[in-house]
Parts: sequence; structure tokens; C-alpha cells
Amino acid sequence: MNGLQKEIENRHLPELMRLENGDAVTNCADWKLRREEIKKLLCHEYMGVTPENIKSAFECVGEDEDAYGGKAIEKTIKVRLANNNDAYDFPRRGTFNWNGITGIQRKRYLYFYICSLMNLWLEAWEKK
Repeated sequence: MNGLQKEIENRHLPELMRLENGDAVTNCADWKLRREEIKKLLCHEYMGVTPENIKSAFECVGEDEDAYGGKAIEKTIKVRLANNNDAYDFPRRGTFNWNGITGIQRKRYLYFYICSLMNLWLEAWEKK
């Protein structure tokens, strides 16, 4: 057994092709269920969950359509996260290379980007 295999066993990762109830994933419908379980697991364990009383606003405050010699678009987005008591602004600059990336792939990319911002906000909130 090599070092990577030992590390994986030590982390007690869930089986990819087994539902939370223990049933094996054997068809497309099962996979759709398992995929949702994995997304929830990632949000809870890795990205963090968003409290229900959070209001968010996004504003593009800068854009460079010629980033990296015209191969990407670089945007600076101000993210405002607030609840009833406090608000935090996060100016974030991101480079988006949309060549060959369409529709749902863009939404997934942006979803994980927003989740990471929410995680930063929660860390700042806990320090307060």
C-alpha cells in the first residue's frame, strides 16, 4: 500500500458510488441522487453553508476584456453580504476564460466561486 492509499483510508472518505442510505448506485436515476448528496456534502464540509438570513448583492466595478492578450476577461466584482446587523464588502478580481465553456458549466463555475466568497465572509464573521 502506497502513501496515497494510506492517506485516503485515514480520511474516511465516503464511497463515490454508494448512496448515503448504503444502496449501490446502479443507474442514471441513482447517480442523480448521489450527485445531489455529493454537492450537499461539499457545501457542508468544504465550502460551508450559507445562513438563511444573509442578503447578497453583486456589482461589477471593473472589467478588462483584453486580459492575457485577449484570451480571457478579467472582472472585479464587489460582493456585499449582509444580515440585519452587519455588512461586509469583498472586492474580488477573477479571470474568466469562457472559451469553450457554456451554459451550465459557467453556472457551476460561478456557483463555486460564490460559495468560496461566502466561506470568506463566514470566517470574517466568526472573528468578529
